[in-house]
Amino acid sequence: NGFQYFEASVVAWMKEKIYCCNNYTYLQVNSLVADGTDDTPMMSGTESVNTKMISGSALRLKRSGGNISAYYSFDNGQSWTQFGLEYELPEEFQTAPLKMGYRIKREWKSTYNIATKPSILSGGEIE
Repeated sequence: NGFQYFEASVVAWMKEKIYCCNNYTYLQVNSLVADGTDDTPMMSGTESVNTKMISGSALRLKRSGGNISAYYSFDNGQSWTQFGLEYELPEEFQTAPLKMGYRIKREWKSTYNIATKPSILSGGEIE
């Protein structure tokens, strides 16, 4: 499915995996890290939630102060829960402009409703 090409071209990524037949969501975040090596340039954090991520759920990947952190919400973004650690990016990515994109793999549902709400504030926190 070409995932290795996607992963090699990003500084951070996150995913959720929803299982069709139970009330469970698996979350994962990966980020390049400042103290990474050529063998392990990315660090990973995971969390399991006993709730199925369905309508009204959201994921957030945030870069602030040269760090990457990941969050999930089950109430339309009214409240956010961080999962994984906050990862310090390598110096060359801490303030550089970054592109954002999606990679979607359809699994157990035939259709998905996905919306993007980017907010960018220069020199400040992104909310």
